[in-house]
Amino acid sequence: MSWYGYIEMKILNPMNILNDFKSGKIDSSIAIEKLLVNLRNTEDHTKKIQYIDIFSEIYRDFKPEGKEFELKLINLLKSAIQNEQYVYVLYYIVDAIKPLNITIQNVVMDEIIKKYVLFYDVVPEEAKFMVDLDYLDPTYDYTQKKIQFAKRYKNRIVAYSKKEFYDRYFLIKQNHITGVKLKKEINGIPDSIQALKKLKYLHIYVRKKKFTIPQSLELLTQIKVLRIYSGYPLKIPEKVKERIQQHYIQKYLQDGVCMDDALMLANFEFIDWSLKNLEKDPMYEEDPEWYDLGDVDVWHYRLDEMGRVIEIYIKPFEGHSSLGFFHIEFCYFKQLEVLDLQFYELESIPEAITNLKNLKKLRIVNFGDVTTKIPKSVKSFIESLESFYFDGKFIYG
Repeated sequence: MSWYGYIEMKILNPMNILNDFKSGKIDSSIAIEKLLVNLRNTEDHTKKIQYIDIFSEIYRDFKPEGKEFELKLINLLKSAIQNEQYVYVLYYIVDAIKPLNITIQNVVMDEIIKKYVLFYDVVPEEAKFMVDLDYLDPTYDYTQKKIQFAKRYKNRIVAYSKKEFYDRYFLIKQNHITGVKLKKEINGIPDSIQALKKLKYLHIYVRKKKFTIPQSLELLTQIKVLRIYSGYPLKIPEKVKERIQQHYIQKYLQDGVCMDDALMLANFEFIDWSLKNLEKDPMYEEDPEWYDLGDVDVWHYRLDEMGRVIEIYIKPFEGHSSLGFFHIEFCYFKQLEVLDLQFYELESIPEAITNLKNLKKLRIVNFGDVTTKIPKSVKSFIESLESFYFDGKFIYG
């Protein structure tokens, strides 16, 4: 009986295949063939991930050679992809093909793009962006981590939708992606994002210091909301920044903020700091003392009678602040008198803080073990304040 006929009768344990390979009972080409055929036929999510991971391990360390095997490998991968019903399995296949040569990678990626078109009912150019995004994700190195993920999310994935993946969401309307929300950090944004002509909303997580936002984002003329969750300052393409600022500025102007300060507050929106007028907060109006007790989620500003920002309070609930840098916009509120901020591993305070000629009170809470550097040129400015409080370690230097 053919190998394919045997597989239809019995699904092999992925670890048995690996053990047979390591013991020398089967060579790498047969092991890979067995893994991919089993991947195509099994419905067990845990085994799917094991098949993919073991395939990647064997191919990375013991590459079978020859055009005949390469063609067989392509056909096996295409068959597994065509038969697959869950997006997160395709995601792991994208991760697994990274050790393969570029010819095989391109064929497999094209096949997955076709599958994404069917899954999401989206045009091929935008499906390519989704696959490119998967390819940029960090490579997983530990089989056990994948298995734990499969067990944990198996029921949830089956219950929700075959199209959903646990850390990314796409808003799709009339065959076009209009929103992208990534709930975990990414290594980069693929250039193919320029194909998302209808994109309006983009939310991403970044933890790398050297992260580039592609200039091609300027081609997306309909984008109006960009949120970047990052611990480091990032350079946003100027045209994108100007376009999105106009959307945010209107919110603050309607709240009575003067134009110059509305622009500064709008820039906070890029890092998901959506501040509110403290005087219009019902809780503050009823019990202002509540905000002095701590453990209260505070993202507020206070205005004077001319609509200028005179106080800023940013204190996330229970210290849940991931911001590791002092946003330069803080230094350009000309009438600011009180600045009360909470950070995580703040590295330094900019010299530009001396621009705050009207500042009276500066309070900073810094979580983590980093020692914050304050320029020596700022020391006299800080000593001249009515009140300076720093919860954490800092040095002048």
